[in-house]
Amino acid sequence: MDGDMTRFASKWLALVLSQFVMVSSGTLYLFPVYSGALKKALELTQEETNFVGSAAHFGAFFSVFGGMFFDAFGSRATLMLGGGLKVVGYVMMAGAIEGWLPRSYLFAAACGYVFGTGCSTSLTAALGANYASFKDHSMHGRLIGLLTAFFGLSSGCLSLVFDVFFTSPVSFIYFLAVFAGGIDLCAAFLVGHPKHLALPPTQDSPLNIKGPGVGRDHKG
Repeated sequence: MDGDMTRFASKWLALVLSQFVMVSSGTLYLFPVYSGALKKALELTQEETNFVGSAAHFGAFFSVFGGMFFDAFGSRATLMLGGGLKVVGYVMMAGAIEGWLPRSYLFAAACGYVFGTGCSTSLTAALGANYASFKDHSMHGRLIGLLTAFFGLSSGCLSLVFDVFFTSPVSFIYFLAVFAGGIDLCAAFLVGHPKHLALPPTQDSPLNIKGPGVGRDHKG
C-alpha cells in the first residue's frame, strides 16, 4: 500500500490542484457568453434557449451519478470521468453551433447535460479527495468554503478572459473544452486516494484488536 500511496500528491498540492478543478467546474455558468450565438445559429426561441441552459444546470445539480461513481471508484477515476464529460459536452456544443452536428435544441440540451454532469462529477471528486486528505474535521468547513469560492469565482474570471482574448463564442467553447477537461485529466494523476480509501478510516482493523485470550499461551 505504501508504494501505491507515493503516486498521490501531498494534501497541500492536492488542495491547490482541486482549486483549479473547481475553477474548471464553474465553467457551467458561462452559458450566457455563448447562448446568443447558439440561439442565432440554431434559430431557437428564447424558451428553447432557456431549456438548453436548464438542461446544463440539471446535469450539474443532479449529482447523484457522480457521487455513486466516486463511492465505487475513488476520486482519481471520478476526475477522469468528469474531465472527459466536459470535453465531450463542450465540443458537441461547438459542433452544433458550427453545423457539423445536429442543429437541434434537444441535441444542444443533451450537450449541456453532458458537460453539466462533468462539472458536478469533478466537483464531487475534488471535495471528496480533500475530505480524505484533511482528516481534522474542524477544518472541513473552511475547506469547503475555500474550494467553493473558486467554483463561484470561475465564471467571472473566465468571462474576462473571453472579453480580452476572444471574439468568437465558438472558439471560446473549444477553449473551455481544452481548459476545463485538461485541468481535470491532469489533476486525476495526482489528486485523491485509491478505491475504498475515499474517506479516512474510522475504525481500527480487526487485526489490531486483541480479544480475550489473544496472545496468551495455551497448554494442552
